[in-house]
Amino acid sequence: VGRHYPCKNASWPALQRFGKSYWSSEEASVPADWGGAGCWGRLLNQNYVRMNMTANIAWSLVWSAYSNLDCFGNGLLYAFQPWSGKFSVNLPIWTTAHTTQFVQPGWHYLYPSSGTLPQGGTYVTLTDGLGNFTIIVETLTGECFYHSGCFHDVTPTTPQRLALKLPAQLNTTHLVQWTSNETSQFVSTPGLPIGRDGRVVLDVPPDTIITLTTPGNVRGQSKARSDSIPAPDEQGGTDPFPMTFEEDFEAYPKPISGNMPTYFSVQSGAWEASGGCLRQVVHRAPGRNAWTCNSLPFTHLGDANWSDYRASVQ
Repeated sequence: VGRHYPCKNASWPALQRFGKSYWSSEEASVPADWGGAGCWGRLLNQNYVRMNMTANIAWSLVWSAYSNLDCFGNGLLYAFQPWSGKFSVNLPIWTTAHTTQFVQPGWHYLYPSSGTLPQGGTYVTLTDGLGNFTIIVETLTGECFYHSGCFHDVTPTTPQRLALKLPAQLNTTHLVQWTSNETSQFVSTPGLPIGRDGRVVLDVPPDTIITLTTPGNVRGQSKARSDSIPAPDEQGGTDPFPMTFEEDFEAYPKPISGNMPTYFSVQSGAWEASGGCLRQVVHRAPGRNAWTCNSLPFTHLGDANWSDYRASVQ
Protein backbone atom coordinates (compact mmCIF):
# COMPACT_ATOMS: atom_id res chain seq x y z
CA VAL A 1 0.00 0.00 0.00
CA GLY A 2 1.39 3.37 -0.98
CA ARG A 3 0.74 6.80 0.47
CA HIS A 4 2.03 10.21 -0.61
CA TYR A 5 3.88 12.29 2.02
CA PRO A 6 2.65 10.29 5.04
CA CYS A 7 4.83 11.87 7.79
CA LYS A 8 2.94 10.38 10.76
CA ASN A 9 0.11 8.37 9.25
CA ALA A 10 -0.63 5.47 11.59
CA SER A 11 -2.22 2.99 9.19
CA TRP A 12 0.61 0.47 9.18
CA PRO A 13 -0.45 -1.74 12.18
CA ALA A 14 -3.72 -2.56 10.39
CA LEU A 15 -1.88 -3.18 7.13
CA GLN A 16 0.54 -5.54 8.84
CA ARG A 17 -2.34 -7.71 10.06
CA PHE A 18 -3.24 -8.28 6.41
CA GLY A 19 0.36 -8.95 5.38
CA LYS A 20 0.66 -5.74 3.34
CA SER A 21 3.82 -3.68 2.90
CA TYR A 22 3.52 0.06 3.51
CA TRP A 23 5.47 2.42 1.26
CA SER A 24 5.81 6.14 0.80
CA SER A 25 4.87 6.23 -2.87
CA GLU A 26 5.80 9.89 -3.31
CA GLU A 27 8.22 11.71 -1.05
CA ALA A 28 10.66 14.63 -0.81
CA SER A 29 9.32 17.36 -3.19
CA VAL A 30 11.93 19.74 -1.83
CA PRO A 31 14.57 22.09 -3.29
CA ALA A 32 17.98 20.55 -3.95
CA ASP A 33 19.76 22.56 -1.23
CA TRP A 34 20.95 21.35 2.17
CA GLY A 35 17.53 21.94 3.70
CA GLY A 36 15.96 19.67 1.08
CA ALA A 37 18.74 17.13 1.55
CA GLY A 38 18.06 17.14 5.28
CA CYS A 39 14.34 16.58 4.81
CA TRP A 40 14.87 13.66 2.42
CA GLY A 41 17.64 12.03 4.45
CA ARG A 42 15.56 12.29 7.61
CA LEU A 43 12.48 10.74 5.97
CA LEU A 44 14.46 7.71 4.76
CA ASN A 45 14.99 6.85 8.43
CA GLN A 46 11.95 8.44 10.03
CA ASN A 47 9.36 6.76 7.82
CA TYR A 48 10.57 3.34 8.95
CA VAL A 49 10.86 4.29 12.60
CA ARG A 50 7.42 5.91 12.72
CA MET A 51 5.42 3.78 10.29
CA ASN A 52 7.43 0.67 9.38
CA MET A 53 7.78 1.95 5.79
CA THR A 54 10.46 0.03 3.92
CA ALA A 55 10.44 1.98 0.64
CA ASN A 56 10.45 5.68 -0.21
CA ILE A 57 10.01 6.97 -3.77
CA ALA A 58 11.50 10.42 -4.40
CA TRP A 59 9.76 13.03 -6.50
CA SER A 60 11.66 13.73 -8.53
CA LEU A 61 14.80 11.75 -9.18
CA VAL A 62 15.90 14.06 -12.01
CA TRP A 63 14.43 17.50 -12.66
CA SER A 64 14.30 17.64 -16.46
CA ALA A 65 11.43 20.06 -17.06
CA TYR A 66 11.51 23.70 -18.04
CA SER A 67 12.54 26.21 -15.40
CA ASN A 68 9.33 28.26 -15.53
CA LEU A 69 7.13 25.35 -14.39
CA ASP A 70 5.76 24.97 -10.87
CA CYS A 71 8.01 23.28 -8.31
CA PHE A 72 11.13 24.08 -10.31
CA GLY A 73 14.20 22.50 -8.73
CA ASN A 74 12.59 19.60 -6.88
CA GLY A 75 15.05 16.95 -8.00
CA LEU A 76 17.93 14.91 -6.63
CA LEU A 77 19.73 15.73 -9.88
CA TYR A 78 19.26 18.56 -12.39
CA ALA A 79 19.23 18.02 -16.14
CA PHE A 80 16.79 20.67 -17.28
CA GLN A 81 18.74 21.75 -20.36
CA PRO A 82 19.33 18.54 -22.33
CA TRP A 83 20.57 20.49 -25.38
CA SER A 84 23.56 21.68 -23.28
CA GLY A 85 24.70 18.22 -22.17
CA LYS A 86 25.06 19.56 -18.62
CA PHE A 87 23.72 18.13 -15.40
CA SER A 88 24.35 18.50 -11.70
CA VAL A 89 24.50 16.10 -8.78
CA ASN A 90 22.80 17.92 -5.92
CA LEU A 91 23.02 17.69 -2.14
CA PRO A 92 20.05 15.32 -1.66
CA ILE A 93 22.01 12.69 -3.59
CA TRP A 94 24.48 12.42 -0.72
CA THR A 95 21.92 12.00 2.05
CA THR A 96 20.41 9.31 -0.21
CA ALA A 97 23.82 7.64 -0.55
CA HIS A 98 24.05 7.13 3.21
CA THR A 99 21.44 4.41 2.68
CA THR A 100 21.72 3.28 -0.93
CA GLN A 101 25.50 2.81 -1.06
CA PHE A 102 25.49 0.62 2.04
CA VAL A 103 22.51 -1.70 1.55
CA GLN A 104 21.35 -3.90 -1.30
CA PRO A 105 18.01 -5.40 -2.36
CA GLY A 106 17.32 -8.27 0.01
CA TRP A 107 18.66 -6.51 3.13
CA HIS A 108 16.25 -6.26 6.05
CA TYR A 109 15.57 -3.65 8.71
CA LEU A 110 16.15 -4.78 12.27
CA TYR A 111 13.76 -3.97 15.08
CA PRO A 112 14.30 -3.06 17.92
CA SER A 113 17.75 -2.03 16.59
CA SER A 114 16.05 1.06 15.13
CA GLY A 115 14.37 3.95 16.89
CA THR A 116 14.55 7.57 18.01
CA LEU A 117 17.37 9.42 19.77
CA PRO A 118 16.60 10.96 23.17
CA GLN A 119 17.54 14.50 22.11
CA GLY A 120 16.08 14.31 18.61
CA GLY A 121 16.97 12.16 15.61
CA THR A 122 16.60 8.57 14.46
CA TYR A 123 18.70 5.48 13.84
CA VAL A 124 17.99 2.40 11.73
CA THR A 125 19.86 -0.86 11.31
CA LEU A 126 19.81 -3.12 8.25
CA THR A 127 21.50 -6.47 7.68
CA ASP A 128 22.17 -8.83 4.82
CA GLY A 129 21.69 -11.82 7.15
CA LEU A 130 25.25 -12.96 6.38
CA GLY A 131 27.13 -11.06 9.06
CA ASN A 132 27.17 -7.57 7.56
CA PHE A 133 25.06 -4.71 8.85
CA THR A 134 24.66 -0.97 8.37
CA ILE A 135 23.55 1.62 10.94
CA ILE A 136 22.31 5.02 9.74
CA VAL A 137 22.04 7.74 12.38
CA GLU A 138 20.61 11.18 11.59
CA THR A 139 19.80 14.42 13.38
CA LEU A 140 18.82 16.31 10.22
CA THR A 141 16.73 19.47 10.60
CA GLY A 142 15.84 20.42 6.99
CA GLU A 143 12.24 21.49 6.44
CA CYS A 144 9.94 19.32 4.32
CA PHE A 145 7.25 20.81 2.11
CA TYR A 146 4.31 19.03 3.73
CA HIS A 147 3.01 18.56 7.28
CA SER A 148 4.53 21.81 8.60
CA GLY A 149 8.01 20.51 7.86
CA CYS A 150 7.54 16.94 9.15
CA PHE A 151 10.28 17.56 11.72
CA HIS A 152 11.46 15.30 14.52
CA ASP A 153 9.24 15.22 17.59
CA VAL A 154 12.27 16.60 19.47
CA THR A 155 14.49 19.11 17.64
CA PRO A 156 18.19 18.15 17.77
CA THR A 157 20.11 21.19 19.04
CA THR A 158 23.12 19.75 20.89
CA PRO A 159 25.64 16.95 20.20
CA GLN A 160 24.63 13.51 21.42
CA ARG A 161 26.90 10.68 22.53
CA LEU A 162 25.58 7.25 21.68
CA ALA A 163 26.80 3.92 23.06
CA LEU A 164 26.04 1.01 20.74
CA LYS A 165 26.25 -2.58 21.98
CA LEU A 166 27.20 -4.97 19.17
CA PRO A 167 26.90 -8.78 19.07
CA ALA A 168 29.73 -10.57 20.83
CA GLN A 169 30.23 -12.90 17.83
CA LEU A 170 30.95 -10.02 15.47
CA ASN A 171 34.31 -10.81 13.91
CA THR A 172 35.74 -7.30 13.43
CA THR A 173 37.59 -4.68 15.45
CA HIS A 174 36.01 -1.54 13.98
CA LEU A 175 33.17 -0.06 11.93
CA VAL A 176 33.61 2.05 8.79
CA GLN A 177 32.11 5.56 9.05
CA TRP A 178 30.78 8.10 6.51
CA THR A 179 29.46 11.55 7.48
CA SER A 180 27.50 14.40 5.87
CA ASN A 181 26.58 17.85 7.15
CA GLU A 182 25.89 21.26 5.63
CA THR A 183 29.56 22.02 4.92
CA SER A 184 30.78 18.63 3.69
CA GLN A 185 28.92 15.67 2.26
CA PHE A 186 29.56 11.93 2.08
CA VAL A 187 33.00 12.05 3.63
CA SER A 188 34.81 8.91 4.75
CA THR A 189 35.86 9.62 8.34
CA PRO A 190 38.03 7.57 10.71
CA GLY A 191 36.42 4.28 11.64
CA LEU A 192 35.06 3.56 15.08
CA PRO A 193 36.91 1.00 17.22
CA ILE A 194 34.86 -1.72 18.86
CA GLY A 195 35.70 -2.24 22.51
CA ARG A 196 36.33 -5.63 24.06
CA ASP A 197 32.87 -5.45 25.57
CA GLY A 198 31.38 -4.96 22.09
CA ARG A 199 30.58 -1.30 22.61
CA VAL A 200 31.00 1.52 20.12
CA VAL A 201 30.81 5.18 21.15
CA LEU A 202 29.58 7.65 18.53
CA ASP A 203 29.26 11.44 18.85
CA VAL A 204 26.49 12.86 16.64
CA PRO A 205 26.25 16.65 16.13
CA PRO A 206 22.94 18.30 15.19
CA ASP A 207 21.93 18.43 11.52
CA THR A 208 24.19 15.52 10.56
CA ILE A 209 23.81 12.06 9.05
CA ILE A 210 26.28 9.26 9.75
CA THR A 211 26.52 5.75 8.32
CA LEU A 212 28.38 2.95 10.09
CA THR A 213 28.95 -0.36 8.37
CA THR A 214 30.99 -3.52 8.79
CA PRO A 215 34.29 -3.76 6.87
CA GLY A 216 32.90 -6.71 4.92
CA ASN A 217 30.34 -4.35 3.39
CA VAL A 218 32.92 -1.96 1.92
CA ARG A 219 32.37 -2.17 -1.83
CA GLY A 220 34.08 0.91 -3.23
CA GLN A 221 31.63 3.48 -1.86
CA SER A 222 32.61 6.91 -3.13
CA LYS A 223 31.45 10.39 -3.98
CA ALA A 224 31.24 10.24 -7.78
CA ARG A 225 32.66 13.04 -9.90
CA SER A 226 30.55 14.73 -12.54
CA ASP A 227 30.22 17.84 -14.64
CA SER A 228 28.23 20.51 -12.84
CA ILE A 229 25.72 22.85 -14.30
CA PRO A 230 26.44 26.58 -13.79
CA ALA A 231 24.32 28.46 -11.30
CA PRO A 232 21.05 29.41 -13.03
CA ASP A 233 19.92 32.98 -13.46
CA GLU A 234 16.64 34.24 -11.99
CA GLN A 235 14.65 32.40 -14.65
CA GLY A 236 16.63 29.20 -14.14
CA GLY A 237 18.42 29.36 -17.49
CA THR A 238 22.10 28.93 -18.26
CA ASP A 239 22.44 27.92 -21.91
CA PRO A 240 19.76 29.35 -24.22
CA PHE A 241 17.49 27.02 -26.12
CA PRO A 242 19.01 26.33 -29.59
CA MET A 243 17.82 28.66 -32.33
CA THR A 244 16.71 28.24 -35.07
CA PHE A 245 14.80 25.11 -34.02
CA GLU A 246 12.96 22.82 -36.46
CA GLU A 247 11.27 19.46 -35.89
CA ASP A 248 9.52 17.37 -38.55
CA PHE A 249 9.04 14.27 -36.31
CA GLU A 250 10.28 12.05 -39.14
CA ALA A 251 13.04 10.47 -37.05
CA TYR A 252 10.62 8.61 -34.80
CA PRO A 253 9.34 5.08 -35.57
CA LYS A 254 6.14 4.74 -37.57
CA PRO A 255 3.24 4.37 -37.40
CA ILE A 256 3.21 4.37 -33.57
CA SER A 257 6.35 5.36 -31.69
CA GLY A 258 5.27 5.64 -28.06
CA ASN A 259 7.98 8.29 -27.76
CA MET A 260 7.73 11.78 -26.38
CA PRO A 261 9.48 14.12 -28.81
CA THR A 262 12.75 15.74 -27.80
CA TYR A 263 12.51 19.06 -25.90
CA PHE A 264 8.69 19.00 -25.64
CA SER A 265 7.40 19.06 -22.06
CA VAL A 266 3.92 17.57 -21.72
CA GLN A 267 1.69 19.21 -19.12
CA SER A 268 -1.70 17.70 -19.93
CA GLY A 269 -2.82 14.85 -22.13
CA ALA A 270 -0.48 12.28 -23.68
CA TRP A 271 1.56 13.32 -26.69
CA GLU A 272 3.74 11.21 -28.94
CA ALA A 273 5.70 11.65 -32.12
CA SER A 274 4.33 9.34 -34.78
CA GLY A 275 4.12 9.24 -38.56
CA GLY A 276 5.86 12.55 -39.10
CA CYS A 277 3.63 14.51 -36.74
CA LEU A 278 3.01 15.26 -33.09
CA ARG A 279 -0.33 13.98 -31.91
CA GLN A 280 -2.32 13.79 -28.70
CA VAL A 281 -3.38 10.17 -28.21
CA VAL A 282 -5.70 10.27 -25.17
CA HIS A 283 -9.14 11.46 -26.17
CA ARG A 284 -11.05 11.18 -22.89
CA ALA A 285 -10.64 13.33 -19.80
CA PRO A 286 -9.79 11.41 -16.59
CA GLY A 287 -13.01 12.52 -14.89
CA ARG A 288 -13.24 11.35 -11.29
CA ASN A 289 -9.85 9.63 -11.58
CA ALA A 290 -8.12 13.00 -11.96
CA TRP A 291 -5.78 14.04 -9.17
CA THR A 292 -5.08 17.49 -10.57
CA CYS A 293 -6.82 20.05 -12.77
CA ASN A 294 -8.51 18.76 -15.92
CA SER A 295 -7.01 21.24 -18.34
CA LEU A 296 -7.13 20.85 -22.08
CA PRO A 297 -4.16 18.88 -23.49
CA PHE A 298 -1.08 21.00 -24.03
CA THR A 299 2.68 20.68 -24.34
CA HIS A 300 5.37 23.29 -24.68
CA LEU A 301 8.97 23.85 -25.65
CA GLY A 302 11.42 26.71 -26.00
CA ASP A 303 13.05 29.14 -23.63
CA ALA A 304 11.46 30.96 -20.70
CA ASN A 305 13.52 34.04 -21.60
CA TRP A 306 12.15 34.42 -25.12
CA SER A 307 10.33 37.69 -25.69
CA ASP A 308 10.12 38.07 -29.49
CA TYR A 309 9.96 35.05 -31.78
CA ARG A 310 8.08 33.56 -34.71
CA ALA A 311 6.64 30.03 -34.92
CA SER A 312 4.96 28.13 -37.74
CA VAL A 313 3.24 24.76 -37.98
CA GLN A 314 2.31 22.62 -40.98
